[in-house]
Amino acid sequence: MNKEFTFARIGYVYIPTSNIDESIEWYTRNLSFKLMDKFIDRGSFLAVLHHPYKNSIALLLIETEDDKRMEILRNGKPFPIMAINCPDIEYTYNYLKGNGVVVEDIQILGDGEAKYFYFRDNQGNFLEAAWSIWDPKDEIKEDLSSKADEYIFESPRLGFRMWNESDRALFAKMNSSREVMRYFPKTLDSKETDDFLNRVQEHFKENGYGLWAVELKDTKDFIGFIGLLTATFEAEFTPCVEIGWRLDNKYWNKGYATEGAKACLGYGFNELNLDTIYSFTAQINKPSENVMKKIGLKKIGEFKHPRVEDSSLLKPHVLYKIDKKEYEGI
Repeated sequence: MNKEFTFARIGYVYIPTSNIDESIEWYTRNLSFKLMDKFIDRGSFLAVLHHPYKNSIALLLIETEDDKRMEILRNGKPFPIMAINCPDIEYTYNYLKGNGVVVEDIQILGDGEAKYFYFRDNQGNFLEAAWSIWDPKDEIKEDLSSKADEYIFESPRLGFRMWNESDRALFAKMNSSREVMRYFPKTLDSKETDDFLNRVQEHFKENGYGLWAVELKDTKDFIGFIGLLTATFEAEFTPCVEIGWRLDNKYWNKGYATEGAKACLGYGFNELNLDTIYSFTAQINKPSENVMKKIGLKKIGEFKHPRVEDSSLLKPHVLYKIDKKEYEGI
């Protein structure tokens, strides 16, 4: 006879945050949570995150105007509001430390049967990483395995995938950088970034390709986008498919743009069966023009971009092109 229980398991851990997008990015990057949903409830955002391990409980981030971290005191000292089991606590310790998270020293209980250390999230909430010889072995949820972030294609160091909700905060920070946007008419604020990403998603739905989110395969760090876009502004060569890229400046001068653009060309010609791919940029943007040359495109002319103000130094553009036969001959 099966015994009935009043409850099945603990369902959620609630964590407050004054900036839900930053917290989503922090928990997905540092603790391997996956964003399942983000929605408005009673006037503010909630985000549901699940961890890949089957027996782990869900995390619910609660956005609040109250700029206070959650605190539990034990005998007058801070005590963690959530403990997370680690298969290899030394690896977890070094991983978080390498990501810039401030971690306290690992503590050992008994003769080494259990270990733990404390750290805080981006909002200052007090957390614990723990390991013991009694921890059960766990399996990965099939729907939260690596298939969820499966690469559409890849290069030796880069993975090309669809955009995740957690990319938004990082991309918005990129777009607010004057250095990153040096060769664009202006920087973008968060709303403008959201509008841009919404257009990117619509382009994928309409064309089956677009500006892919790009990450480093070894660290899973989001570095920007590289992809293919249908250009429709009025010009002699439009409509056309263009290749373009925008990377966070901390990843410049490492060959990522060239490596990723080559992979993108290969996908465009070999998988999408495109006939011709164009690229263009402002004449003063020599770094991007050099990438065009490195990946085999040839300069075919110059033009004044109709969507750039006449008085702007960015209006004069160079135009490059490569067709499938030229690509196959490289």
